This record gives sequence, structure tokens and C-alpha cells, in this order.
Amino acid sequence: MNIGGQITVRDTEESSVFVKGPKEPVRKADAEHDITIQILQTTSNHPILVAKAIFRNWTGISLETLSLDCIANPYGPLHAAMITKNASWMNQFVAVQEGPTWTLATTGDAQDTNKEFVCAFQGIICNVDLPPFTEKIGASSVHVRHLRQSVSLTGFNTSTFETVCENIAAIHDFFASFIGKDSLQELTSIGRFEDHRCIDTSNRYFTSRRQGTSGPKEIPLKPDVDPHGYLMAAAGTALYHSEENEVYYYERVVKDDGDDYRFIPTKPITFRQGDIVEVQVTFALLPLRDNKYKLSLILRSVSLLEAKYSQRAIMKHILQASAPKKVITLKRKVGYTDEEIGTTRARLARMEVTDREEAEVSSQAIGMTKIAKHLIVEHSMFDATALNPVRELLTAANFSPLILGQRDAPVPPPNVQKLNSSLGGDTEEQSTPEAIDKQVEANAEQAAKDWLEFTPRYRIPGVKLTELRKRGKNLKDDIDLADATIALMKDWPVDACSARLVDDESEETLVCVFSYRMPAENAVQCSEENEDEDSNSKNKHPCPNYPGSHGRTLRDVKTAPKCHWDGIPTDMLQRYHEITQELHSLMPPHVNKRDIRHPSETVMTYTHQALQEGPEYVRDGVGEQAHKNHRMTPSKDMIEKGSCGSAVEVKRYFIATRPVALHLSKCFEVAFPQYYIQYKAGFKAGVWMTEDPGPWLGRAIVWKLQVKTHMDGLDDGPTAIFNMGDYTGGELYLPDLKVKLEYKPGSLIIFLSGQLYHCVGEWKPAKQVKTAPVTTGRVGNVFFFPRESLEKLTGKNEGWNVNTLSGKGLDVGKN
Repeated sequence: MNIGGQITVRDTEESSVFVKGPKEPVRKADAEHDITIQILQTTSNHPILVAKAIFRNWTGISLETLSLDCIANPYGPLHAAMITKNASWMNQFVAVQEGPTWTLATTGDAQDTNKEFVCAFQGIICNVDLPPFTEKIGASSVHVRHLRQSVSLTGFNTSTFETVCENIAAIHDFFASFIGKDSLQELTSIGRFEDHRCIDTSNRYFTSRRQGTSGPKEIPLKPDVDPHGYLMAAAGTALYHSEENEVYYYERVVKDDGDDYRFIPTKPITFRQGDIVEVQVTFALLPLRDNKYKLSLILRSVSLLEAKYSQRAIMKHILQASAPKKVITLKRKVGYTDEEIGTTRARLARMEVTDREEAEVSSQAIGMTKIAKHLIVEHSMFDATALNPVRELLTAANFSPLILGQRDAPVPPPNVQKLNSSLGGDTEEQSTPEAIDKQVEANAEQAAKDWLEFTPRYRIPGVKLTELRKRGKNLKDDIDLADATIALMKDWPVDACSARLVDDESEETLVCVFSYRMPAENAVQCSEENEDEDSNSKNKHPCPNYPGSHGRTLRDVKTAPKCHWDGIPTDMLQRYHEITQELHSLMPPHVNKRDIRHPSETVMTYTHQALQEGPEYVRDGVGEQAHKNHRMTPSKDMIEKGSCGSAVEVKRYFIATRPVALHLSKCFEVAFPQYYIQYKAGFKAGVWMTEDPGPWLGRAIVWKLQVKTHMDGLDDGPTAIFNMGDYTGGELYLPDLKVKLEYKPGSLIIFLSGQLYHCVGEWKPAKQVKTAPVTTGRVGNVFFFPRESLEKLTGKNEGWNVNTLSGKGLDVGKN
């Protein structure tokens, strides 16, 4: 088994959740927590990380043991790992069409009809979106019919779970023999959680009444599912909750003798990330557009098998020096009904934990914490000698800790003595901040003017900004359509050159690309002077249609006699990268779990809250934000846990990144001049961190995360994005425009991110070189201005936000 890596714990009101990517344990402010934080900032090989890796191994071992026990049970439902065991397995199944849906069924005989096939498998919850439903949603919302309860399971590469994944893929191919391969979408039920496969299961809350009397029987929603009646109110007359939408929830309870157990109904709120569960599912093909179908695993029941290894329990073992507690070892017989009592047939050998063993485990955790305290007091960082006591504890427990990779470690400081910079002159007077600002602005202004004069402007046929603005934000159907378009664009060559892309109706600017510019493009222009000659000027000097990547690929750039670089200057970009890594080494990055912009292994994806409210800001960003009906205050990420030190670190970050911000400002001024005037005035009224030159009020740092298809839900005007790092892949897709951009480090894109769907292609970090100044991987940067903030600041005087507490206090700016 390969069960490695780090699990980070984040407490929410109801549960702890897995988060992949940036690492920061969020715990109550006690002594143990403070020690853990300090250790995380010094090394990746400290006792806490090793202990968490061990507990993770235990989880995988327990899962495999439970799975094998289920497979051996002749009375329970068929295990998904056993579906294709017989060579003639296809003869046992048939695809049955019921209305627009195809369902997998077992073949009947002369005395029996086909039966819907139900199978079971076990896994560890890595993503969960289960009732109770506590968010209001309008009946007119198009999202209501898509609302669902879902569970995603991973197996940490355990053997049985991997076999289940292979069998699901076989069922996918089996369906293709009924409807045709071309009619079946690629398998999407199997995804990724960190470096491991995961399986997505779900069931909608509602069925459409369009089926009439032939539809399934209507049943009421249970109070545990819809305690406030919000779901029923949103269903209206077009939808209803049926037997097909019902998901049953169970928990395994053990009798005092430890040999008997039973499954009893439980509340869906019981389940959280890290729990080992068993799910029962059916297989169905659901219709899509263009006569396409997708395979879905319809969730029928979820049963809690083991919660001991959930994240909250792990941290309790590691961080609390509590007395050993007795743990009851459970056995199981798979196959159960409500309140059914079962007797196990065999002991779970490796799951069994006696009182003595549990005492050793607790002592080990307590010992690790004591060692951590000693190391914090006696050592500034870990060394081999300091780790020896930990290794002795682990050896005594017969466990081999996994070696954690560089990407699982806390962010290290940059490997430099001073920031990279060739800014300023040779004299002290030329190297002052004021002189550097003046030099950067002069260079950026000239570069921006050259871009404006010589960069081609292209029309995107059939795209009208007025129509794009009518769309909702991040609707599932729109995202599915965008993803389908991106799939078609995967093999397209990439456009590596500067451009201005405009719509087909009024030639309004949609996207401005600052990248490579070849001299041959200079003649392909549609300048503003020509457009203003008379009312027919657009016919005399029309913008050509966008040629795609023809003549604009990276190969074309490399073979051109001379190229200009319109992107961010290399030395300024390197400086930006170094100070950003230093910032995150001091303030570990983290991500909002409801953000829909990053994959499920990183954050929670489409919960019903996200569908209703849209994405929030990327909380690892440092920037200023407005909050509706509240004072406009800085992002809480700028002042971590009320720390004055972190406020100073952010201030340093703005000072060090000021040259790039000034460069972006000049590019923005020529790319979207009207928006620039509006943003600049709003920024002057709302800014509180004066080291930031603006004109964008917010910044976000996407620290080494993949980026899914989305549009920016809180923005309407132009957003600037660029990235830095050492990686492969990472192309920028704009599916609405059918444009695929190279988007290399330093390329600057200023575009209407709140109107255009966009996605960054999968990227992979380059090999780390020990002497490199920064770690490998891709770091994205976003400069934005929230719509509500801009509306609130429009027409306000400079300094209004600070001087008046967003209009809620006395104006201290007036005498």
C-alpha cells in the first residue's frame, strides 16, 4: 500500500475537513497548538507530522481489513471489488432504460424480472456534502433541481479500493455496448484526492414531476434533512422528493461483549471527513446535452464503520496529553437491515487494539509532544540527533514513518541572502524608493505605449459582451459546457503572443494579453485614430477575426528574427516570487473550503451554499475586501490571529512588490482606460495599506494549486492575472472565446474575469534544485476590485474609507 503524505486539520463549526496544498493546522489557542505551529515552521520531519503519517497508515490498514471482511461475507450485498471476478460477468447484467435514464440491473429468469443492481464498498470520506440543509434558496433558482447529497471516498491506494475503481471503469465500458461509445461521456465518477484516486457518489434531493404518474412515489423530507423546510419551499410544484432520492444513514453499534453489533439509523450530520464508511450505490446513465450520457453512482445508503481515525480523533491523540482510554474493538458481518443485530465471523486481526496497546499509543503521542516542547526550547531547528528519540518510539511501536516530500512540508523561506533586484541606479540618490518608483513607472509607461501601438486587435466572431453579461455566475450547466469546450481544445496549439481581443458586436475589449510580440504583427492593426475618422471607419479599417494560434505559437516566437517581451520584466518577477515565498513561510497559506475555483482535493467543491452564493475570495490572498452591510475592512488573512507581526509582514510584502504593482497599473491604464479611471478613484477612497499603489483594491495569491473552470463571482470589471514559478503545463483556457493562451511565467492577462469562464490547465512542478532561490511549482497572482466595494466607493473622497469607518463614523479627515 502507498498511504503517504500529510493531512492538515481545519476545524469548522461541525466537523474537521481534509485540505490539500497549503498547510496550517487550525486549533484552539492552547500551549500544544502553539508548539505545533512553531514546529511546522521549522521542518517537515518533526514528531507531529510523523505521528499523523502513522495514523494515516493505520486508517488505510483498517480500511483494507474491513473491505476484505466484507468481501468474505456471503450474506451481504455484492462487493464492488467482486463485480468482474467471473469472466462471464457481463452475462449477469443488463442496462435497462427508464425514461431518459439507463440503470444497471441484474438479469432475471423465468420466475423473476430484472432487478436494480446494488453493490457496496468501503472508503475514507475525503469530501462530504450531506444534510441538514440550512440555507435558504429561492424556488425560481435553476440550481434547485441540481441540489444533491454527496460523499466522496478515497482508499489511499489500498488494494481493494483500487480494484473497485477498475470495476467502475469496466461498468462504464459495459454501458457503452448499449448506447454506443460516442454517446457516453468520459468517466467522471473517479477523481483525485491528493495523490490518490477517489470515488464520487451522490443523489439529488428532488425528482421532476414531468414523469407524471409513472414517476417514483413521493415521500416527505425528514426533519434531519430539511429542518427548516427550505428545501420543500424551494421545490415548488415542479419538483418533489421521491423514494429514488432517499438516502439512508446508519451507524454501527457494538454490544458490550465486543463480538456482536448492529446497524441503527443515524443522522446525516454524523459523518465527517476521515471517517471510514460503507456506501451502497446503484449505477445509472444520466442524460446530458447533445444526446450524451454520463455514468453516475447513485448514493443509496451510508454507514459509519469507524470514526476513530477521523481528523478530530487524530489530533486529539497527538495534541492532548490525556490518560489512555479503553477502545472497544469491533467486528462485523456485512449485510444488514434496520436495527439488525449481527455476529462477526472472524476477528479483525490488524484492527484489534487491546488496552495495553492503546496505552502504548497514547504514551507515544504524549512522548512526542514532550519531545516537541524540548526541541522548541533547546533547538532553533531540528537535526538528526534531536529526531533520534522519536525514531526510537516509532521503532518500539513497529511502525515505519513515511518520508514526507518537499511539497508536504511547510513553506520554507527563499534560499537567498537578499531580494533579486536590478532596480535603481548606481548612486544612493538613484536607489531611494521614490527614485525606483519613478524609474519603474517611466519604463512601464513606455512599454505600455509600445504594446498599445503595435499589438494587434482581433475580433472574436459570434461573441457579444451584452449576452455574456446576461448569464448567471458559475451555473453548473454553464461550467459543464465550458469544460466540454476545454476538452475539445486540449490538443490545440497554444497562442504565445500579445493581443487585444474584442467582442463581435461593439468591439468592446474583452481580453488584453501582454506576452511575446513579433514585428510581423505590427501591420495588423485597427487603431483608435482610424476608428474615430467617421461613422463608417469600422468598415474601412475592420478588426480582423482572431486567427487562433496560427503564426503565434511559441515555435513561431523562437524562430522569429526579433521579438519584444510585453510581459512583466524578469528581474521584477523574480523579486515578486521571492518575497511571496517569504511571506508564506511566515504566514502559512490557506484556502476557503467553499471556494469552487480549485479541485476537490484542495477545497470543498459545489456545496449547496456555493451554488447559492457563488465563490468567495481566495482567503490565502492578501488584500482589502468589502463586506456587504459592514465596514470595509482588510482581509483577515492580512492579520493572522490578531498578530502584530503578521501585519508588519504584509506591509513588507506590499513594499517589496510595489514595482510590479506599478507596472501592472500602467498596463491597465492603456488596456482599459475607462475602467482605470473608475478603479483609481475607488482605490484612493478605499485604500488603507498605503504601500499598495493600486488601482486594484484586492489581491489573491493562488499558492501552488490547480485552478478549475470558473468565472469570478464577485467581480464585474477587469482583473489582472499573472503567474511565476518553474513548472510544465498551466495553459490558460478561455472557453467562451475558444482561446488557448501559453500563459508562461510573467505573461500578464487583463480581462473581464467576471464575464468570461477561465481555467488553468493541469500543471506539474519541475524537479527541485537544491541551490534554487525558490521552490518549484506554480504560483498564481490575481489583482481584482470587488463589485460591491467599487459601488460603495464610487463618488467618495480620497481616504473616505479610513476617515469615516466606511461611512459609519465621524469623518476625521475634515477639520
